[in-house]
Parts: sequence; C-alpha cells; structure tokens
Amino acid sequence: NDKFNKENIYITGSPYFDYYKKNNFNNFDKDKKTYCEKYNLNENKKILCLTTTNLCSGRISMNKQNLKEIINFYNKFNDKYNFILISYPNDYLFYEINKKSRRSKIKEDIPDYLYIKQKIKNLKIIECQDNINSLKYSDKIFHLSVGALSSEILYYFNKISYTMNFDDKEYYKTKVGYSKNIKFPDDICNINLKNINDLDKDEEVDINDRKNKIDNFFINDFSHEKINKTLNLILNKQS
Repeated sequence: NDKFNKENIYITGSPYFDYYKKNNFNNFDKDKKTYCEKYNLNENKKILCLTTTNLCSGRISMNKQNLKEIINFYNKFNDKYNFILISYPNDYLFYEINKKSRRSKIKEDIPDYLYIKQKIKNLKIIECQDNINSLKYSDKIFHLSVGALSSEILYYFNKISYTMNFDDKEYYKTKVGYSKNIKFPDDICNINLKNINDLDKDEEVDINDRKNKIDNFFINDFSHEKINKTLNLILNKQS
C-alpha cells in the first residue's frame, strides 16, 4: 500500500524471539512453587501481572489513568491477588541517563517501578530475567501502557491481556513512526475494560480464534537465518 517495489521487500521476522523459540520458551522455566517462593507470593492467591513502560512516555495520559485505576482495584482486591510488576532493563536506568525519558525533571526522583511500588504497597517487583516465568504463571495480565507485548502474550502464552483507556487513543492499533497502512492487532489481543472491577471477572475468550487472527504477525522460522539469507541476496543483487 505504500507503493514499494515488491521485489525489494524481504520478510525476515524479528530476531528478538529466536533465543526463546530455540528453547521452546523453557529457558527460564521453573515450577510455579519455586517462582512463588522467590518473590514471596501466596500460592493460594491469583497472580495479577502489571506491565508498564516509562510513565513519562508518549502515552502519559493513558499511563496516569490506568495507574489510578489499578490502585483502585488493589484497594478492593488486595486480599485476592498477588500483585506483581514486570520490570525492564530501562526501568533501572532511564531516570539516570536519558533526560527525555525521565518521569520527572527532578534528577533525584525514583524510577517508575519504585514509584508504583509506593502506590501499591504489596506489589512485588519482578527481576527482568524472570519475565517469561511471570507471563506463564500469571492469572491476569494488565497493561498500564499497551505495547506489542500483548500480541506476544496471546501468541506464545495463550492468554488475553487487559487494559483500559486505550481504544479511544490516537495510537490505538497504530504506532508513531510507522506507515499509516500498518495496523497492529491491539483490539484482538486485549480486552479493553470499561470498569476496572471487571478485571476480576473471568472472560470467556476463544484463544485459538484470536491466535489465528494474528497468525500473519508472527514468523516461526528463525529470523537470524532469514536475515543472513536476505543480506546475501541483496549483496548479490548489488554486485
């Protein structure tokens, strides 16, 4: 649709998941009991996993709205759930090295995962190397700021994600910097709640149907190999 020459388009997939696919997503696999013990989680409670990006990102309004909503949910359901927050390497560093990404202009302010911890007292911060385990063992996954992770959660972990205040945003199903012809399957991979209390309900979702709808977003071949072949094709054309 962007009028590129089809002969100059090569589909390789992203190398991001090659390592996980090679190990069938079991490279960090522990039993749930070991995982719960590590983070002092109550095995008799459900696990609610929160994901976030920098609260001062381009989705700042959605981040603020959803953080407020999840605090309300926590105040009502903290006895029913373990609340965990997936962390990313950038969570530890952005407030120190990237002025544009700071949650606050005040250098001494703490990073987002600690900021949220102050709001949700029993929240457990998950070390980034345990993110795979967290997605596998969580009963509910709620995005403060929805990104591409929701499609990976559906495709690789057979789980639907939840969020709020998303389907009315200008970045719903589109991404800044991408062609307007590119649409992401955020509507398929997420349930956009109207009331935060509905997060406690168990939705009847046809996971296989939704996975089939996003199948064309994923390539199961190993992308590094396809990238190497593509580069050789391009170089041979140039020569």
